[in-house]
Amino acid sequence: MTELRFTLPIEPKAQQRPRYSRWGAYKSKSQQAHDAELDCQLLCHVPDSPLCGPVSVFFVAYMPIPASTPKRARARLTDGKTPHTKKTDVDNLAKMLLDRMTALHYWHDDGQVWELSGRKV
Repeated sequence: MTELRFTLPIEPKAQQRPRYSRWGAYKSKSQQAHDAELDCQLLCHVPDSPLCGPVSVFFVAYMPIPASTPKRARARLTDGKTPHTKKTDVDNLAKMLLDRMTALHYWHDDGQVWELSGRKV
């Protein structure tokens, strides 16, 4: 099984819901900007040919500490042992990552992902 390991220096953001108008569905400007930034980071790691067969994906999202967090709680959040339970949901982060990797042809279809694991730190 092929293994790809890389770090993306980008703030994790969730996939937003599509916007609708009388002309159909579209992505917001901020979503389009984040997609472009994520694509730029992922392009460096695209395999020479799309992966075949089952694919396992594991990711760690390094989340910023919310500005509203008190000073006494900041130390707890930076120790790596305290789970990050604030927004954004880890499943939405996974959806965003898999959608962009599929669009960049990391694999033929995201249905090939048979194992998915992620966490927020």
